[in-house]
Amino acid sequence: KEDTKQVDTQDDANDDAPMEPIFSFAIIADPHISTKNSHYDRAQKAIEWLNSNAKARQIELVFILGDIGWHEGLVMARDLFKTLAIPYFPIIGDNEIQNGDQDEAFDQAYSTYIDGFSSQYANFKRAKLPINNPEISGPSWFQNYSFDYKGIHFVALDFNNRSKDKSAGRFVSEQGQ
Repeated sequence: KEDTKQVDTQDDANDDAPMEPIFSFAIIADPHISTKNSHYDRAQKAIEWLNSNAKARQIELVFILGDIGWHEGLVMARDLFKTLAIPYFPIIGDNEIQNGDQDEAFDQAYSTYIDGFSSQYANFKRAKLPINNPEISGPSWFQNYSFDYKGIHFVALDFNNRSKDKSAGRFVSEQGQ
């Protein structure tokens, strides 16, 4: 004899209720800050908009996806993004690596801020830095971290090429076409 269970197929009253968002997050991609130029001004306007609209749009996190800044722009970008009223999460891009070996400089600019996530976000984990990178026969500061926020697990991965290949950052076919 098989066990059977009768299932109520009537719609639950809550099934028709509209979904309510838990929160929103924003993404700023490739700010490209190297000096106080149009890229800096554009990032500043984005920050102003986010600060003005965060509450109404339930924006609680901002992810800054790569190519944030290099050389003097790296610290300039960090200081600019500190004006966000919302927590932000910097993710390194290939331009920080390929524009003058900014691998370690990125870590110096953001490590204190990123390490602060451990006391603010559940399940925060960050890869140990630096690591020996056999591809370049030296150290690399891979910026990998993850955390939980309101039941969602976020992962920031650094897949940037650390080689000194002139084609890094560009798509080049195997045949050189």
